[in-house]
Amino acid sequence: MLHAAGFQGTPLALSVLGTSESIPNISAQQLKEWQEDHYRPVRMVLSAVGGGVSNVSSLADKYFGDLSNEYPRKVPQVDGTRFTGSEYRYRNDNVPHMYAAFAVEGVGYAHKDALALQIANQFIGQWDVTHATSRTAASRLVQKIGHDHGVHNLQHFNINYKDTGLFGIYFVADAHDLNDTSGIMKSVAHEWKHLASAATEEEVAMAKNQFRTNLYQNLETNTQKAGFNAKELLYTGNLRQLSELEAQIQKVDAGAVREAISRHVYDRDLAAVGVGRTEAFPNYALTRAGMSWWRM
Repeated sequence: MLHAAGFQGTPLALSVLGTSESIPNISAQQLKEWQEDHYRPVRMVLSAVGGGVSNVSSLADKYFGDLSNEYPRKVPQVDGTRFTGSEYRYRNDNVPHMYAAFAVEGVGYAHKDALALQIANQFIGQWDVTHATSRTAASRLVQKIGHDHGVHNLQHFNINYKDTGLFGIYFVADAHDLNDTSGIMKSVAHEWKHLASAATEEEVAMAKNQFRTNLYQNLETNTQKAGFNAKELLYTGNLRQLSELEAQIQKVDAGAVREAISRHVYDRDLAAVGVGRTEAFPNYALTRAGMSWWRM
């Protein structure tokens, strides 16, 4: 629903799973034509990691050599993206909690600020009530809202597509009171403004270490590394070595984080989505107004 609201009117608003109306009407011929239109060499990457990679070229010729870049029908068009600040609520009081997501438009995978925003994403991170920490948590935000706002779970996220992205937070709360839910978003906006104006070198160093841990954990297997390489080629046309990526991480300092947040998060329109018990969903106008400070 966050994608449907933020990218309304563009292909990114549509779920890859389809809809209850479209799925029953899909025919075998449509699937065959879709595959013929999209599975073309110019749109594909073959990525291999591990032993025996010297045979990959010959195997590619053997199994994919009959594919051509000629399209039997119209060449698929790549439509542009557009982010729209907006709000969507689906109230269902039979759902025990309020599930909410707020995000600004992020950046594409190859954008110069992508790495700084990925590191900034670590400042808040993830938390839920099973962690048994609130005032003693590492995250400043959790220290503020983890003990008296009815929060059950929160997850900050930074999603990078090829040309756009989403930078925001998802949380689950009791939502019994508007003051609680509004307080959650006031604290989130305050953390974003802190990142834009007062992030310190010590905080950035801690965030970079956490980012490294998550990154390298997701590259432990050959399958994960092959997927990472393929994504790099599809999104950027180049392949970064891990040593090059590490050098880029080291170059990110507090100034780079502050500038990236100031450009893409501070005083930017939000997409806001609530599902479940949304009677106490934060007021959009007040949340948007809280995305900036009056400065003297």
